[in-house]
Amino acid sequence: MRFSGDAKSFSRIGGNGTDGAVGLLRTKGAASPISVSCGPLGDYLSLLGVTRLDYFSLDVEGSELEVIESLRNGETDLPTIDGVNHYQQWIDTIRGEDSTTSNFGYAGPLTETVLLGTLACRFPGEALKWNPKALKFDNHAGASALVKQDYRKGWEVKGLS
Repeated sequence: MRFSGDAKSFSRIGGNGTDGAVGLLRTKGAASPISVSCGPLGDYLSLLGVTRLDYFSLDVEGSELEVIESLRNGETDLPTIDGVNHYQQWIDTIRGEDSTTSNFGYAGPLTETVLLGTLACRFPGEALKWNPKALKFDNHAGASALVKQDYRKGWEVKGLS
């Protein structure tokens, strides 16, 4: 049975989320709660044949460590990304000793792609041909008009007007 969007509340009866406890799921419109088995996430992934998680977002109100520990069963590859001290990285970049992980060469095109996707949502079903050198759509004046705005007098930016 799969619950998607219809769960009203879930209450765990005992246990700490890693010991195979039982919980009660109350759904909208259901006369009585449904009993649900709870267990370590790693066990469920093993049962499903999942051997690697590339992305994992977790919010279980303070029990994150227990859930993550349940994944360290040796059967699930859970790659980690080492943290970066962004302040030190910035200083090292200024000194010429390093480069930032989100430099303008990466962040600029990524931001442009996201913004163009957002703009394209305003014109569903239409093909838009983007000209990055001219900063406009070659085939759609309406979409091009949304790319940049005219600044109020006194707030103009050289090179953008």
